[in-house]
Amino acid sequence: FGKSTYLFLGDYVDRGSASIHCVAILALAKVLYPKKVFLLRGNHESKSINSIYGFLAEIERKYPKRGCSPRSPSGLEIYGIGAQTNPLFVQFNDMFRALPLAAVVDNSIFCVHGGLSRFAESLEAILCIDRFQDINEGALADLTWSDPAKINNYQHNWRGSGCQFGADVTLDFLRHNNLRFICRAHQCVKDGYQWSHNNRLVTVFSATNYCGLQNIAAVMHVAPRGAFDDPQNLSPRETATEGDSASKAKKPNGVKMAMSFSADIKTEEDSTVGSEVSPSPAPQEPFDGIRFELLPILSEDGNKAPEPNIRELPKHFST
Repeated sequence: FGKSTYLFLGDYVDRGSASIHCVAILALAKVLYPKKVFLLRGNHESKSINSIYGFLAEIERKYPKRGCSPRSPSGLEIYGIGAQTNPLFVQFNDMFRALPLAAVVDNSIFCVHGGLSRFAESLEAILCIDRFQDINEGALADLTWSDPAKINNYQHNWRGSGCQFGADVTLDFLRHNNLRFICRAHQCVKDGYQWSHNNRLVTVFSATNYCGLQNIAAVMHVAPRGAFDDPQNLSPRETATEGDSASKAKKPNGVKMAMSFSADIKTEEDSTVGSEVSPSPAPQEPFDGIRFELLPILSEDGNKAPEPNIRELPKHFST
């Protein structure tokens, strides 16, 4: 992993054929590099969701419980309620219930899978959430299900869980907690990442061609301010000129909502996270040290689009 630290924003399973491999690799990375890899919980890290959208079916297909046949005509029983006693499925969801709900990067970036909650409007309140349960309602559901919207305050979410929240909610949360901006996942965006709420909230989506939508994926890199001005701090594919072999190197497919950091990360497991957050600079002050790496669209046959490029976030925040 080198000097970088990696934060993943959730949704490691479902809607794909390799959920087991994906979450197993991430869990192994966390065990081997506990200070380098951080995993947050998404809305699909819940039994009520991953028993429906593919994870349970994949487990039963690849590791069927003794006496169960994935080809049984009673498929609903195999892949639904009847199969939820599969020990592998049970153990994975036990692990999911232990995942943190949020993280703070470098005392300035609030990271979460979904969005904000009226029931937990401070870092201290998030620390008090009992996360060791399935995602049903309240702050636990809001943090993993909610979406930003062009509204005021909070409103009902069309998803049926969580809420929608406006720019006023985002700005109030940042001011109250002395933070710079919010980074979240949860929504597929065409260009891999998308700024909203006066450039104080960014949605990052790192799965290419999600459900056939032909979207680009993105990974957000965070480094100390000014670090990207030094070529030594860039990866070979970022510094390669057109025609260089490095610029033609094969790019791996992204894992959903992945971010790499050269900064401190505190999860909501850390009881000191609220008290150690430093005051936020003025909103108009430049915020350097962030880049987005765009990943190519992968088709079903493995072909991919032209080489991705690097784009920077807006130089200044607006209020």
